Amino acid sequence: MEQATRAFSAGHERAAIARGRAAHTIELELLAFEMALDAAHPSAANFRDGVTKAAEAVDGAFLFDLPGSGLMPGCERIAAVHLPIAPHGQLAFAVLSRDDQISAVLPNAQLEDLTRFARAFMELHENLVGLLPNAN
Repeated sequence: MEQATRAFSAGHERAAIARGRAAHTIELELLAFEMALDAAHPSAANFRDGVTKAAEAVDGAFLFDLPGSGLMPGCERIAAVHLPIAPHGQLAFAVLSRDDQISAVLPNAQLEDLTRFARAFMELHENLVGLLPNAN
């Protein structure tokens, strides 16, 4: 019984470490994307091109962009990108504020509807085109 308990405990510990590594990897890749966004200097005038350039710099793919009003407070434009993290990649958003500040954010409760749309878009893109990096 004690061996089973130790094995069960060790399995949970390995799973927790793996989840921690995965979260750390996502944070690092998001930071790399944000740095690429800073280097690309996207503004309202060149938002799509700037985000596309930043996504490509981290081997990601630009999916689409939309006006940001109503999606997030103070948001001018928002773009969905696919980052090549994990077996199927990670969805992220590039957010341009009304004062031309750019940031990268992961899906969250505030962007729940947009996240569902973006995931459906990614799935369609993978099925029809198959061009997303690391798409399996």
